[in-house]
Amino acid sequence: MSIPEYIWVDGKPKLNAMVAYQRLSDLTLTNADAYVLVYHPTAPLFSSINKNVLLLSIGCLIFIGILCINAYREVHNNIVRPVSLLNEGAQIVRQGDFDLKLKIETGDEIEELAMSF
Repeated sequence: MSIPEYIWVDGKPKLNAMVAYQRLSDLTLTNADAYVLVYHPTAPLFSSINKNVLLLSIGCLIFIGILCINAYREVHNNIVRPVSLLNEGAQIVRQGDFDLKLKIETGDEIEELAMSF
């Protein structure tokens, strides 16, 4: 069984075709070799594959988009917002208000720094 890159149909080469053939070994009617040949154009096969690849690509893009949005939210809530609050607190202390108490609950060094105000 073989699948060549192209075949000849009606005297012209046909690209993008799938061909399979098998020799019939037990013919008693004649001494000639006989083969069964199956020709199938690949366009219908690849159109469904292309559709599936497109759907998979769209699904991956949506998944990556959701991951990016979640990563942005995590970075903003755990880093940007607390540092911004620390900056505002430092500005208030610079103006002379030493009674400022910052309430930042991040569970890390930023929270420790806020508690030192």
